[in-house]
Amino acid sequence: MLSLLLLLLAALGDNEDVQRVQEFEKQVTAEMQQVTEYFGEGYDATDPSKVLRVIRDFMMLFDKAILEIKVSGGTYLAACCLTPFC
Repeated sequence: MLSLLLLLLAALGDNEDVQRVQEFEKQVTAEMQQVTEYFGEGYDATDPSKVLRVIRDFMMLFDKAILEIKVSGGTYLAACCLTPFC
Protein backbone atom coordinates (compact mmCIF):
# COMPACT_ATOMS: atom_id res chain seq x y z
CA MET A 1 0.00 0.00 0.00
CA LEU A 2 2.79 2.41 0.88
CA SER A 3 4.59 1.59 -2.36
CA LEU A 4 1.55 2.75 -4.33
CA LEU A 5 1.53 5.99 -2.36
CA LEU A 6 5.24 6.44 -3.04
CA LEU A 7 4.69 6.02 -6.77
CA LEU A 8 1.88 8.55 -6.73
CA LEU A 9 3.89 11.10 -4.77
CA ALA A 10 6.92 10.60 -7.03
CA ALA A 11 4.74 11.17 -10.08
CA LEU A 12 3.51 14.42 -8.54
CA GLY A 13 7.09 15.45 -7.87
CA ASP A 14 6.66 15.90 -4.10
CA ASN A 15 10.08 14.76 -2.89
CA GLU A 16 9.55 15.88 0.71
CA ASP A 17 6.45 13.71 1.10
CA VAL A 18 8.21 10.81 -0.63
CA GLN A 19 10.99 10.97 1.96
CA ARG A 20 8.51 11.13 4.84
CA VAL A 21 6.61 8.11 3.54
CA GLN A 22 9.85 6.18 3.04
CA GLU A 23 10.94 6.97 6.61
CA PHE A 24 7.51 5.90 7.91
CA GLU A 25 7.71 2.66 5.93
CA LYS A 26 11.15 1.88 7.42
CA GLN A 27 9.85 2.59 10.92
CA VAL A 28 6.79 0.36 10.46
CA THR A 29 8.92 -2.45 9.03
CA ALA A 30 11.36 -2.23 11.95
CA GLU A 31 8.52 -2.30 14.48
CA MET A 32 6.90 -5.29 12.78
CA GLN A 33 10.23 -7.08 12.88
CA GLN A 34 10.61 -6.33 16.61
CA VAL A 35 7.14 -7.65 17.38
CA THR A 36 7.60 -10.93 15.50
CA GLU A 37 11.02 -11.49 17.05
CA TYR A 38 9.65 -10.70 20.53
CA PHE A 39 7.16 -13.53 20.13
CA GLY A 40 9.89 -15.91 18.95
CA GLU A 41 9.22 -15.82 15.23
CA GLY A 42 11.35 -14.67 12.33
CA TYR A 43 10.24 -11.64 10.35
CA ASP A 44 9.32 -12.25 6.72
CA ALA A 45 9.07 -9.06 4.66
CA THR A 46 7.23 -10.93 1.91
CA ASP A 47 4.46 -11.89 4.37
CA PRO A 48 3.52 -8.82 6.45
CA SER A 49 0.38 -10.53 7.76
CA LYS A 50 2.59 -12.95 9.69
CA VAL A 51 2.92 -10.47 12.56
CA LEU A 52 -0.87 -10.41 12.88
CA ARG A 53 -1.01 -14.20 12.98
CA VAL A 54 1.73 -14.32 15.62
CA ILE A 55 -0.14 -11.85 17.83
CA ARG A 56 -3.44 -13.68 17.23
CA ASP A 57 -1.86 -16.97 18.28
CA PHE A 58 -0.41 -15.37 21.41
CA MET A 59 -3.76 -13.82 22.34
CA MET A 60 -5.52 -17.16 21.88
CA LEU A 61 -3.04 -18.83 24.26
CA PHE A 62 -3.39 -15.95 26.70
CA ASP A 63 -7.19 -16.19 26.66
CA LYS A 64 -6.97 -19.96 27.20
CA ALA A 65 -4.68 -19.48 30.20
CA ILE A 66 -7.00 -16.87 31.72
CA LEU A 67 -9.98 -19.21 31.25
CA GLU A 68 -8.10 -22.06 32.93
CA ILE A 69 -7.29 -19.80 35.89
CA LYS A 70 -10.94 -18.73 36.18
CA VAL A 71 -12.19 -22.34 35.96
CA SER A 72 -9.74 -23.48 38.63
CA GLY A 73 -11.07 -20.77 40.95
CA GLY A 74 -7.67 -19.15 41.14
CA THR A 75 -6.09 -22.19 42.81
CA TYR A 76 -3.73 -22.60 39.87
CA LEU A 77 -2.59 -19.01 40.24
CA ALA A 78 -2.13 -19.40 44.00
CA ALA A 79 -0.03 -22.54 43.45
CA CYS A 80 2.12 -20.72 40.91
CA CYS A 81 2.82 -17.91 43.37
CA LEU A 82 4.19 -20.40 45.89
CA THR A 83 7.01 -21.32 43.56
CA PRO A 84 10.37 -19.53 43.93
CA PHE A 85 9.98 -18.02 40.43
CA CYS A 86 6.99 -15.89 41.36
